[in-house]
Amino acid sequence: MDVNRIKSKAIEKNAAIISAERKNRQLLLPNTLIVNEANKTQWRIISHLGSGGFGDVYKVADEKYGKKTKKYYAMKTEMHSAKMHRLRLEQAILKELAEYDRTSKKKQHFCQLFDDGNTKNFSWIVMTLIGPSLDQIRKMLNKQFSATSVINMALQTLDAIHHMHDVGFIHRDLKPGNICVGIPPKDETTLFLLDFGISRRIYKSAKSRILRKERTKVPFFGTRKFCSRTCHLEKDQGRKDDIECFIYTVLDLFHHEKGIPWNKIIGDSKKILEKKNELFSDPKSVLNPMIPVQVCDIIEYIETLKFEDEVDYKLIENELIEAANERSLNLKEKLDWQGKLEDMLKIKILLKGRKLSREVMADIKRSGEEAKGEETMHRDRIQEKLRLRRIKERPHDDRTRTVSMSKETDNLNAKKPDSVISDKLITQESDRQARNFCGSGDQCSFRRLKRESLRNSMPSSSASRNRNEIS
Repeated sequence: MDVNRIKSKAIEKNAAIISAERKNRQLLLPNTLIVNEANKTQWRIISHLGSGGFGDVYKVADEKYGKKTKKYYAMKTEMHSAKMHRLRLEQAILKELAEYDRTSKKKQHFCQLFDDGNTKNFSWIVMTLIGPSLDQIRKMLNKQFSATSVINMALQTLDAIHHMHDVGFIHRDLKPGNICVGIPPKDETTLFLLDFGISRRIYKSAKSRILRKERTKVPFFGTRKFCSRTCHLEKDQGRKDDIECFIYTVLDLFHHEKGIPWNKIIGDSKKILEKKNELFSDPKSVLNPMIPVQVCDIIEYIETLKFEDEVDYKLIENELIEAANERSLNLKEKLDWQGKLEDMLKIKILLKGRKLSREVMADIKRSGEEAKGEETMHRDRIQEKLRLRRIKERPHDDRTRTVSMSKETDNLNAKKPDSVISDKLITQESDRQARNFCGSGDQCSFRRLKRESLRNSMPSSSASRNRNEIS
């Protein structure tokens, strides 16, 4: 059997396992409390933000500050049944990055780790809550990024990669979807590199600066569109491969459709690799003229690097700055989303709410299956509206029956005014007694006792006529 066919079947099998796991996994509902048994911290679920193959991401609040707090965090979960436990690796990387941050004066491009723990079904970590990815921002803007913003983003991303390599890790999955901005307005101009699920240590230990030996055969780890050629060939990746992924990311940021020559090729790893080899053999003839020539110079530099080589980050930084100067770009200008992001996110949440409402309504009509996460709240609101609508649309006979009963009661009261006063007094007294007996919380018992006291105090003729009217 063909090797590629075997690989394809293995990928399909893994995808099916992940899909089944995601389908069977129940989301945590809003206001659920996750407790760390070691330090007794409590995290309250606010909303569901996203899902992966074996875990989910939630917006959470620290319960010790109460429900009125405006300080929010991100909680990432991973099921114990996960085939590969990546959350532990991510936790370890964030801790080491935090140690490095304390000694570095550079701008930080990584989330801070606040807490971690385990439940019966999953492990979790709590970290900095960040904003949308560069991919999501481009969709919200509904246009391509300006060259000024792209070079600014490239410089920040390069700084984050340099930082990560200094600590001793390679990312292996760099792409616009894994680069996010901070929460507006304070951090909306700062980029954060995230998702270290397939990252790897490049040194033999955390303390040593001795490189690990290059492996001859490695499983495919990455995203076909943005991964390095080494990754396609299933060989060991080094620091140079992160820089190759970085260049593909920069090309995509310049133009989502025209930046990457293999953009329209989906799923065919062999053809994508061919296109990448063409790019590295002659970048100036392959790339779109909108791409600065300095990017071609960076590509030619990457081609000279080997697995064990250190990267000249300063050279790449200078090339990007030169590209900005050649185009007379002011890198201190506002980024494309700066000052707009907060409003764009509000619109996105509003549209998401409307979409969820439509989906939940269809779900209720179809099968009545219980929705999960944020959808539960939308479902409850819709069900309440439907209930109120049904009350308003009761059959005409029901309304006539109610009116006729009230008229009969009015006639009885008109004939016997003394009984009306006594009925009111009895009702007030029965209310007081019922409340004293039931307590303020038991409303059902209170109503039942109230009905019984009214029935006992009502004249027999009036009660019998009302029973006849109702029947």
